[in-house]
Amino acid sequence: MNFDPAPFLFLRPAWLFLLPLVPLCAWLVLRQRGQAGIWERYVDPELQPAVLEPAASSRGWGAALWGSVMMTLVLLALAGPSVRQSEQPLWDRNDPLVVVMDLSTDMLRDDVAPSRLELGSAKLRGLLKDWAGDVGMVVYADQPFTISPMTEDPANVEVYLDQLSPDIMPRNGRNLAMALDYASQLAQRDGQVGGTLLVLTGDADTAAADAAAKASARGFTVSVMGLGTAATLNESALQAVASAGGGRYARVDPAGQSDWDHLRPEKSAGSRLAQGLQTVRNGYVRQDNGFWLLPFLLLLAPLAFRRRQLALNVPLLGALLAGAMYLNPTAAQAQVASAPAPRATWWSTMEQSQARLAQAGDDAYAAGRYAEAASAYAGVPGAQARYNQANALAKSGQLKPAIEQYRQALAADPANRDAKINKAIVEAALKAQLNAFDKPKAPQTKQGQSQKDADRLRKQQEALRKQREAEAKARAERAKEKAKQLQRRDDHINPLTGKPYTAKEQQSREDLRKRLAQVKDDPGGLLRAKFYLEYLRRLQAQGDL
Repeated sequence: MNFDPAPFLFLRPAWLFLLPLVPLCAWLVLRQRGQAGIWERYVDPELQPAVLEPAASSRGWGAALWGSVMMTLVLLALAGPSVRQSEQPLWDRNDPLVVVMDLSTDMLRDDVAPSRLELGSAKLRGLLKDWAGDVGMVVYADQPFTISPMTEDPANVEVYLDQLSPDIMPRNGRNLAMALDYASQLAQRDGQVGGTLLVLTGDADTAAADAAAKASARGFTVSVMGLGTAATLNESALQAVASAGGGRYARVDPAGQSDWDHLRPEKSAGSRLAQGLQTVRNGYVRQDNGFWLLPFLLLLAPLAFRRRQLALNVPLLGALLAGAMYLNPTAAQAQVASAPAPRATWWSTMEQSQARLAQAGDDAYAAGRYAEAASAYAGVPGAQARYNQANALAKSGQLKPAIEQYRQALAADPANRDAKINKAIVEAALKAQLNAFDKPKAPQTKQGQSQKDADRLRKQQEALRKQREAEAKARAERAKEKAKQLQRRDDHINPLTGKPYTAKEQQSREDLRKRLAQVKDDPGGLLRAKFYLEYLRRLQAQGDL
C-alpha cells in the first residue's frame, strides 16, 4: 500500500452538493422545538414549572447540533474520502503486443517486393492502425534493442517505422533467442503478466525455439510472420518457433491481410484471449477511506432513538442509506437507442458492466455464435461496438441490420476504413441476393453456385481495391498540386507582413536554403547513436571493453 502524492480527494464528490441541506434540517429541528413555547401563552406562570417541561430550548439546540454532525458525517462518508492508493491487479480485454523485428542485412533482400524490410514495415503500419491494446517494439540483429517501450498509443511506435534500417544496428547478426527473452522482459517491466510476441523474420534456429518455449512458460504467446517466399524462407524453423511459443506461423501476404488474420492473438490456442482469460497487470487504485467515519456514526446512532427524536431522525437516516445503496454518482454514458443499456449494480459500475458485455461478445464471436455476439455488442456504446455488432450480424446472415450498424459506426468514426470496406461488401452481397430473387436462373449445383458467389465476391473486392487506389492517387495528385501552389506563393510572399519579399529578404532565404541542403538527411541517426551507446554499456558491463 502506498500513499498518493496528492494526499486527499473525494471519489464521489457529487454527494457534497447535499451539504447545504444540513443547516436547513437544523433549522427545521429548532423550529419544531420552538413550538413547545406556545403553551407558555396559555398556562399561568405559577403553573408552568409543574406543567411544562423545562429547558426545551436547550434540548432543541442539542438535537440540531447532533443532527447536523450526523448528516455531515454521512455525506462525507458517501463522498468517498481517499488518502491512500493500493496496488492490485487490473484486467484488460486486449492482449498486449510486443513486435520483435529482424534488422539483419538479410532484411534488405528483394525476394518480396520492394524488400523484406519495406514490406514488413508496411505490414506493421497497417497492424498498428487497427490495434487497440498496449504495444511495444524491439528490433534485433546480433543483440536486441528497444524501439518503443509498452505504450497505449500505437502511433508512438509507428513514428519509428520509416527509420528502421540494418545500418542503425551496432553489429550484424540474427540472435532471435536473445530478442525473445528481451521482449518478454520489456513487457514484464511494464507490469504485464502475459501477451503476444509477434516476430517478423526470415530465419531462426533451435535456440530461438527454446527461447519461445521459455516465453510461453512466462505467459506469452509467440507468433511468427515469415518475411520472404516459400523458396527463400526457412519455414520449418519458423514453424518450430511458433509451435514452441504456443502461437501461429504465417508467410507474409504482400497483397492482402490473410497473414495477420491468421496470426491474431484470439486465434492462437496458447493466447490468453483464446482461452477466455483477461490480460492482467499490476496497477494502483485509490482506496475509499469513508469507512473510517463509521465508528463515529455508530456512536451517534443510538441518540436517534431518544424520545421526541425518533420521528425526525430515523426517516432521515433511512433516506440517506437508501441513497447510498441506489444512487450511482458515475456519469451516465450515451447509449445506442436500439441497444439494451447495461446498468450499474451494487457491485459494479456502468463501465464494468459494459466491459463484461463486450467480453461476452468477443467470446461468442470467437466461438462462432454470431447471433449471440451481436446481441451482446448491442449493449455496448461506441463506434467500435457498432462495428463489431455489424460484423456479427453479417456473419449470421442478417445483412440489412448489419448495413445499418455499419452506418452508425461510420457516423461515429468516419475514418474507419474497415467499416467502409465491409459495408460495401455486405451491400454487394445483399444486392446479389435481391437480384437472385428478381431474376431466377437455371438451377445450379451447390458447388457451382458457391464457386460463382466466391468469384463474384472476389471481383467486387478487386473493384473496390482499384477504386480505393484510384481515389488515393487522385488525392495525392491534388495535394501535390496544392503544395506546389503554396510553395510558389510562399517563395514570394512574406507570411508575417503579407507583402512580397524584398531583395535582401529573398537573398537571406536562398542562403538558408543552401545551408539546409548541406545537412545530411539521416532519419535513423538518433536510433543509431542510441543503440551504439547501449551496446558499449553492455560490453563494459560484461568486461569486454
